[in-house]
Amino acid sequence: MVLNLIGKLYGIEATVKPKNADKKHQVRQEKSAVVFDKINTWAVNKTAKKPPKSKLGEALTYWHNQAHKRESYLKDGGSTWIIIVQSEQ
Repeated sequence: MVLNLIGKLYGIEATVKPKNADKKHQVRQEKSAVVFDKINTWAVNKTAKKPPKSKLGEALTYWHNQAHKRESYLKDGGSTWIIIVQSEQ
């Protein structure tokens, strides 16, 4: 599920790539913020259930530690973003 949501973020970003910063900001607020909220809800629910040293636990810790970058991405149409997802093996 979360990989599909991340795919949606990449799809949204691909559609706004040629747009100016104001349009990117608008689309990010309308579409990307909703997806980030869904991923964050998932991450919060999973964090308590996964050992922090597992691959998924490490990915969840990374997610939570990058909150400031997600906020910046959503607030600034000129910023870029990178999401790294590690799956538990």
